[in-house]
Formats: sequence, C-alpha cells, structure tokens
Amino acid sequence: MSKKYKNNLEFKKSAMGEFVSIDENEYSVFVTGHGEDTLIFMAGEGVPSPILDFKPLWSLLEDKFKIVVLEKAGYGWSDVTNKNRDIGTLVSDNQKMLKVLNIAAPYILVAHSYSGLEAVYWAQNYKDEIKAIISLDMTLPVMVNFISIPTITKLAFVLFSMFPNVNIGHKRATKLIKKLPSFNLLESEDKETYLNVLMHRFMTKNMINEIKMMVDNAKYIENKEHPKNTPILFFSSNLIDAAKSAKMSVDELLQLHKNFVAKFFKAKHIQLDCDHFVHAYFPKKIEEEIKIFISEINSQIRPNSIKSLANILL
Repeated sequence: MSKKYKNNLEFKKSAMGEFVSIDENEYSVFVTGHGEDTLIFMAGEGVPSPILDFKPLWSLLEDKFKIVVLEKAGYGWSDVTNKNRDIGTLVSDNQKMLKVLNIAAPYILVAHSYSGLEAVYWAQNYKDEIKAIISLDMTLPVMVNFISIPTITKLAFVLFSMFPNVNIGHKRATKLIKKLPSFNLLESEDKETYLNVLMHRFMTKNMINEIKMMVDNAKYIENKEHPKNTPILFFSSNLIDAAKSAKMSVDELLQLHKNFVAKFFKAKHIQLDCDHFVHAYFPKKIEEEIKIFISEINSQIRPNSIKSLANILL
C-alpha cells in the first residue's frame, strides 16, 4: 500500500457526510434536515469543500427542508477520478448519487457559479426531476463568449497536469483558505476540517478538466431549448470581478443576467452588494428569500393539481 493511498484513506475518515459508490469510485454526500422539499446544493468551480462552503446557508434551511450537498469527483471527500467532465457526465453523476441514497425527485437545485450550467442542463433534459432552481450567482451559458481563461491559469493547468492531485502544505493552505469567504463564518473545528480538505483537494485534475470543458458544456446548453417552465430565484453578486474578467461594464453584465432571468415564466431576480460567494455574505437574506419563493411555488402548484384532478374526474 503506497503512502499516498494510506494518506487518502486517513483523510477520508474525517468526512462529514457519507460515501456512495458510483462507477467504482466513492463520492461524498451530506444529507441533513427534514421537510417536503429537497434542496440539492451544487458547488462552484474549484471549491475544495462544498459541504463546509455551503454550511452558513444550509444550516439556516435544515429546519424546513431536506438538505443534500453533492461533492463531485475531485471535490471535498469524493475520489479524484479519470471520468470525463462533459455536462452530461456531471449531471449523470449527481443523479446516480441521489438514486443510491433513495432521494426521490423532484428537486430544488441550489447552484453556485459553474454548477449553474449543470442546473440548466438538468432542467432542460429531465424537467420532471426539477421543481425549481436557486441561482447563487451562477454562470450563464452565454458568458463563455466573453470570459477568457487568463494566461496564468493556463500555465497552472500545465503545471497541475504534470503533477496531478498534489497535496499542498499546511502553511500554503492556511494562506489560501482565508480567501474563501465561507471559511470566516465557520466554527473553529469546522475551520480545521476545511483546512485539511484544502490540503488534499487543491486544483485536482477533475477541477481543471471542468474548466477546460466549460466552453463546450455551455455551447451544448445554449443550443437546446431554454427551461422556461422551471421557476427560478436568481441571486446576482455586484458583478465587479466578473465584469473585469469579461471586459464588460457591470451594467452590461447585469443586463445579461436580466435577459436570462426574463426567459423564465416564474422568476425573481435579486442583486446583492457583494462578490461572487453570495451565500457567504448574505446567508440570512438568501435563506429568507428562498423560503418565501418556495412557499409561493407550493401555493401555486397545489391549486393547479386540484384543478387537474377535478378535470380528470369530470
């Protein structure tokens, strides 16, 4: 048994959730809370620990909803795999994890950043499985036409391709983790756990390959019918950093967000004055809006269901 394999086994003992076996690999899933509706949390690109990153928000919602945090291949305590990172595979892995856990649809997808592409694809292709989408400053398919990968990031791809899945030291991890907004909201024990995860899950090959596949994944979604019948609650950040990256004005980028949201029949758009990790800066505000939005959806669904039943009986 190699030293690296032993270290990985020891690392996985610290997992907060449970493991499910998918295609001969172990995936980490965290389940908590109770309620009629199930919220599926899906993390943004490169987030080392989705479970802990989302904790400031899901901990406010577990009293009313069933909470499920999915950790993709190469994220959190999930295995680093050789699987393709095309959008179909990403969503298929999510579905398989939920199936193993016997967590039935429909789901409300809570998607941050890159995973917004997964949410849209999921709603496009499996509309009966998705009750609604909660966007936490999600990536829009159209944005790949404007955002280019920086040269320094491309160089990092080459470096990490040569030395894949390398663990980083405690000193470097301590410096990097302070840049993650959710980290500062956690209790000391959770902070130590998050630090440990970052040391083992920094820029894994799965994360890198997702970025490489971003344009193709987005184009695939753009070429399919918009999931307009899926209700959406869309939180935008202040968009300052994203606008710089896209070489656009904030107003231009905000208009793209508004145009996207306007395509849905049932939608609410809220802009928050913070950076990209909106769930770390305004967890209470987002919690309140989610509860209101889902309550509205449920109040609209029930009368329609009763009316449909009446029509069948008549």
